[in-house]
Amino acid sequence: MAEERTSTSSLEQNDVLNATAITFTAHGKPLSIPELLFMVFGFCEKMELARHLASFEPLFNLVLPKILQGNPGGLDEEASSLLSNEDWTRFHSYAKRVRFLKVDDNDPRWIRVLNAFDLYHPLGTLPLPGLKAIQWTAQKNGLPLIPFISERLHHLVMSVDALPKDQVVELVNSLRDRAPNLRHLTIRSITDSAEIQIALVGWLERLDKLEVIHLSPFLLKVKTFTTLGQLPHLRQASLNSYNGPRYENYELNALPELLPEAFPSLRYLEFTIAPPIVQQLIIANPQTFGKLSYLCIEVLTKPASDQIYSLTQHLAPRCPKLQTLRLYFYPASQSSLTDASPLSKEVFRNLYPCRWLNNLKITHILPIDFDSADVENMGRAWPYMTDLSLGATPWTLAPALHGVEGMGFGFSILSAFAQHLPNIQRISLYFHKHRITTFDGDLRPKYRFNRSPELSVRSSPQPKSSTQDLGFYLASLGIGRLVFTHREEWDLKIHLIQRKLVWEQVVDMLAFAARIKGFA
Repeated sequence: MAEERTSTSSLEQNDVLNATAITFTAHGKPLSIPELLFMVFGFCEKMELARHLASFEPLFNLVLPKILQGNPGGLDEEASSLLSNEDWTRFHSYAKRVRFLKVDDNDPRWIRVLNAFDLYHPLGTLPLPGLKAIQWTAQKNGLPLIPFISERLHHLVMSVDALPKDQVVELVNSLRDRAPNLRHLTIRSITDSAEIQIALVGWLERLDKLEVIHLSPFLLKVKTFTTLGQLPHLRQASLNSYNGPRYENYELNALPELLPEAFPSLRYLEFTIAPPIVQQLIIANPQTFGKLSYLCIEVLTKPASDQIYSLTQHLAPRCPKLQTLRLYFYPASQSSLTDASPLSKEVFRNLYPCRWLNNLKITHILPIDFDSADVENMGRAWPYMTDLSLGATPWTLAPALHGVEGMGFGFSILSAFAQHLPNIQRISLYFHKHRITTFDGDLRPKYRFNRSPELSVRSSPQPKSSTQDLGFYLASLGIGRLVFTHREEWDLKIHLIQRKLVWEQVVDMLAFAARIKGFA
């Protein structure tokens, strides 16, 4: 079918080009070069604007080119004169085809565009009535967004981190009745207040067609969560959408009271919440959590080991359909690292009832310890597992965690994974630097991975093993790729530069051994 469509499309284009070529000599004489160029460029403009436009800029380049030139703070006289006499009917014949708008109001070009609309665009008409999606970064003022919002809008991404509280409130209140058909909504903000919460809840209550929401954790309060539970079509809620500094005070630490029929369509949930609160939430709302296929819980305070154990104990039997589970026990403050203790292996053993898991990540400041017998049990419990990360991100640079170097696995644990989870595609573990790995010369041992998985050693220290032995050992098991964590600021520390060089040598030896294995 795809070949048929391509063929038909090509025929249609040829027909159009042939028809155009005929007009060049329709009057019985060849056209002059200027006449020919005029027709060609006129034809190109119509071809460019006859289809749906992915963005706004081609429209202005072709129809209102002077807007994108001149004084950054406003419109120069020539552009202003042209715009005051612009054929807005012609503009709208093209503008209705624009589907996507991306604006950063810190860009001087967009200041000119917005000034142009304020000054010359006819009142009572939508500038871009066919818009389906807007991505708007408001660093100065969010209100110029309002004229572009209509009932046809399905996707809206707003970044309002730089706006003061009163402007955020005014913007959200202005949007309340303007986009009733939104399907996807993203709001990025580090500002929070009772006024913002009231405005946000008042808007969310009207978005009964919303399917996906991404919210900054600063905006997640009990009332917000309860309101989201009333949306009938909401299937994905990412309520920790934020890449900036981590703060303990944006962790949800009060229990929302949900109706029995809350979140009827929800299948994907991620949020930042205290372990006792999420445990109570799961116990009180089995109808909501029992339908989830994806769950991510981020904890920013230092949870007690018994709290984590209790959470996983109650989570597994109440979330039987989970395919992806991510548990981040990672304090936001280094002051929480004193007297930290490793997670018990019982934490992941509690999750064995989640039989459909294919992606499990448990992050903690200290490695989890387990042995080959546990790997065998994982293989029985999780036959569909493809991506496994267990305690792989200790905070190795924190002064309080110098003892972490005495923790971690030997690389021999990978043989157990190859035997009991041969179809896994990605493994992430923390490895002990003093556990020596030797290569016995067999590039095709009895147990090997089937899918050339990626092995992530994350922030593991440099191994004391021979880089050649380690590279050949990994290649013999069928490891396809080795990755490790290195940050730019670590280049200031000699021992971390040396670590990087050693791991790079292991990567090179893995690739070399894989080539030899291919010829063997």
